[in-house]
Amino acid sequence: MVHDGTMLPQELAIGPACPRYLVGFDLRRRPHLEADVLIVGGGVAGLSAALSAADAGAEVLVLHKSALDESNTAWAQGGVAAVLGDGEREPSDDVELHLRDTLAAGVGLCDAEVVRDILAGAEAAIDVLRQHGCRFDETAGHVQLTREGGHSARRILHSNGDSTGAEVARSLTAAVRAHPRITVVEDAFAIDLITAETDEGPACVGVLYHRREELFAALAGSTVLATGGCGRLWRETTNPPAATGDGLAMAYRAGAVLGDLEFMQFHPTTLYIAGGARLLITEAMRGEGAVLKNNDGVRFMPDIHPQAELAPRDVVTRAIIAEIRRTGFPHVWLDATHLGDAFLRERFPMIHQACAKFGLDLASDWLPVHPSAHYHCGGVVSDAYGATSLSGLWAAGEVGCTGLHGANRLASNSILEGLVVGLRAGKAAAQAGGAPGRVRVVAPKSAMAPELDAGDLERSTRHLMWRQVGIERTAGELAAARRSLAFWMNHQVKGEFRSREGWVLQNQLILGLLVAEAAARRSASVGTHTRLDSAGPVESIRYAVKRAGA
Repeated sequence: MVHDGTMLPQELAIGPACPRYLVGFDLRRRPHLEADVLIVGGGVAGLSAALSAADAGAEVLVLHKSALDESNTAWAQGGVAAVLGDGEREPSDDVELHLRDTLAAGVGLCDAEVVRDILAGAEAAIDVLRQHGCRFDETAGHVQLTREGGHSARRILHSNGDSTGAEVARSLTAAVRAHPRITVVEDAFAIDLITAETDEGPACVGVLYHRREELFAALAGSTVLATGGCGRLWRETTNPPAATGDGLAMAYRAGAVLGDLEFMQFHPTTLYIAGGARLLITEAMRGEGAVLKNNDGVRFMPDIHPQAELAPRDVVTRAIIAEIRRTGFPHVWLDATHLGDAFLRERFPMIHQACAKFGLDLASDWLPVHPSAHYHCGGVVSDAYGATSLSGLWAAGEVGCTGLHGANRLASNSILEGLVVGLRAGKAAAQAGGAPGRVRVVAPKSAMAPELDAGDLERSTRHLMWRQVGIERTAGELAAARRSLAFWMNHQVKGEFRSREGWVLQNQLILGLLVAEAAARRSASVGTHTRLDSAGPVESIRYAVKRAGA
């Protein structure tokens, strides 16, 4: 259960009705693997949890949706926000300043005690990374620090310029593959969390997953959900194709409490070129001095916020959208030309190379940028150690919701949270887990789903979420979105699918409805949640949802 120190969401609402399991099965007739601790997901949170659990003596099984080196973590450009010891931080910086910055970005909806607890664990978590061979950029033997939006000091560690996530993922992946008590199964698509009744109530006992055209089960005494976020639910997104939010939908069907679902953070600056992928332009570029300009070549952020381009992400995103509306031009510009070619090539090599493919030179060209869905601040409600409302289940990383982010995540706090909570969740799961014992679960089969073009309906869902549950929201648009999503869920995708494409579609419709309902419930603008028809004062309440009958 969730630890007593956590500020739980104060209201519980019932979400959309849906089947308990997406497919019928009988565990007696399913091949399965067993472990003390099961980790679902292979990003920074999952890998940290796996290492921590194994170091605590547990036999660990890691299931990952694709290849282990493919995760949201590997895409992260910015860095890791962390206040380190003397000699590795700005003299004026400390955990309390980092705390104040995080609370300011979260606009009153962070859990202050959880924030302090997680931020205080930063130095130890960075030490773990270094022990596993993670290398951060240094100058003359001292770690390089940069600044990003919402931060009052330079406290962002980075690797290879703008490839921090790739370096973190590389070091942890190598350590996981080398650990004798960790088994990794790649290309394993988790369909549902398996629950069983115990003397204390329902408990998570493992996962049903799909691999090589067959259904399998993975059973464990403890399960850590580390499946990442749901950024692919929106048409415009910085997220890779795997970020479809399956873990959130699985947890909802299993009866876990989800919270803060209305808070999707839209990153202000993604490269906006017709026909091209929405490449994230890291906030660190603005931290180094790049500025935003409108189509007339005029900076507009100094008139919006005292921190100008380094204001919190929700502020910058709204300012860009307002400027686009005012000018009628489809994007704004990011100008880094004054920083010089040599500096830009060394500090942002990945962005430099990616832009060059479109014929753009950072040293001479302004970059067309527009906000895109980036990071989900909500998720499976847990404490600072990953414990959720469902016995046997922990959550870590973007899939979780500890209360650290509130209504808007402070830049580069995400990898930090994945590390700190992942390490803690893995250890706690190992201490509570053990062999799963005899598990008998039978889920009845349903009629097969009707034939349809699942890819087309998924694209329609993403377009709808961008138009009606996107950066700016109204009661009318949210109501229309809920009607469409409910109709699609109750008619087009009703029944059992036999493909990943169908299961992803079912998950996205459930999540779309949950996000739209949460957004409709919060009638006032706050943080990443912008209501054009905002009514009444901002409510300092965190909302949660749980499946009916769970």
